[in-house]
Amino acid sequence: MFSKEKINTGRQLELDIARGLAVLFMIIIHVQLYFANAGTLDTYFADFNDFTGDMPAAPMFMFLLGVGINYTRKNDASLMLKRGIGLICTGYFLNFVRGFVPHIIQAYNFSDIEYLYSGVSELLYVDILQFSGLAMIMFGLFKKYNFKNMAIAVTAIVLALLNLVMLNIQTDNFIVSAITGLFWGSNENTFFPFLTWMFYPIAGYIFGSFLIRCNDKKKFYTISVIVAAVVFFGGLYLFNGVFEIPTGLTSETGYYQHFITDNITFTGFVILEISILSFIVPFIPRFLQKIAERWSKNVTKIFCIHWVIITWSALIIPSKSFDMFSFIAFLIVIIPLSDFLAYYYTKIKSKQDTQKSSIITYILIGTFLSSICSISLLPSLNKVEAHKSEYVENLDMGDYIYTGRIEPFSGEPNGNGKADFVNGDYYEGEFKDGEFNGDGTLTNSNGKIESGIWEDGELVKSQNE
Repeated sequence: MFSKEKINTGRQLELDIARGLAVLFMIIIHVQLYFANAGTLDTYFADFNDFTGDMPAAPMFMFLLGVGINYTRKNDASLMLKRGIGLICTGYFLNFVRGFVPHIIQAYNFSDIEYLYSGVSELLYVDILQFSGLAMIMFGLFKKYNFKNMAIAVTAIVLALLNLVMLNIQTDNFIVSAITGLFWGSNENTFFPFLTWMFYPIAGYIFGSFLIRCNDKKKFYTISVIVAAVVFFGGLYLFNGVFEIPTGLTSETGYYQHFITDNITFTGFVILEISILSFIVPFIPRFLQKIAERWSKNVTKIFCIHWVIITWSALIIPSKSFDMFSFIAFLIVIIPLSDFLAYYYTKIKSKQDTQKSSIITYILIGTFLSSICSISLLPSLNKVEAHKSEYVENLDMGDYIYTGRIEPFSGEPNGNGKADFVNGDYYEGEFKDGEFNGDGTLTNSNGKIESGIWEDGELVKSQNE
């Protein structure tokens, strides 16, 4: 079933479609995390997005990064090292454009230093580009020292086991955390630490080393789908059912900083999905195949652009404010817009005989055009700046229906308002940061009235005192 020579050297459609779907799922889940309100989140559609935004997204990206090492022509060790450093730098530049700058604008608009603190924090986020850079450097070292598959597999296991030890070491110092967070989950600002996620590119590399030499793909994927199903479902039952080991699927932090048990089950799911896609590729319309192929080629560009669109749109769109209609409408805008900007940039770049400032250019293009698009589609930024709070009626906050003033950026009650709770309680008075703060009156469902000065939801001085 395998030859000594590389025979499947062209584009593999099942891999393009898997990566294209991961791009789609990534955009949807990020928009949902930023803008979906409580009513939208309490739907089967949101639950589906939560699922597709987990295993079929980031683990798939990482796995396919490893597969791609077998197919790239630029597999020289020095080129990989340079590319890795470039990806790390790009990741931090993206942090500056998508996180730091918008927060600085908000700090100025609202005269609130908390936005400045948040901006500096986001500047040092460890996201997928930083991880991809470290992974590329690791593969460069594998290449330089001629590591074979067995040695690479052992490396993956050692790193995953080391991750179990290092996760217990948390760092509070801001500067130290910025460095340690690159390698393990030492703080809440690290989303893709090296020790947690390197398992997937290595697994993908080994998988790809067989795929590229396979002379019977149907048989290869038939075996793969069976083995992957056993690993995935068996892993869920054994690790999470029998031994009750925590899984990264139950919490956001747990997802980004999970254990070797999840490495195994998530990899099983990824291979299962790719194997299933290999069988349905012939039935997928050609135009959809081309879209997936384009997204697969432009994945880094789309990643950068969609993030800039989201975070700059958040300057004028209240957080957690989208009902289902608004959510879908925004997706209809951001998905083709990200695709178009990435495609247009690639087209321009292909006409130029230069590699200078490539990623910086498309991030800036995405920033400018997304800002213009957002401002044209939504209420003007000047209006938001002129009013430190907006008045809303019957806003679904999950536990209660709110009418009153909200802070535009966060979408939280901020000022005078009324809260009608689902349990029958009713509050009327001042809010700050979503909590009762200031003068207010709470009428409980049993008729008891508490009136006075509130701090963070607690009555600190009764009117009767």
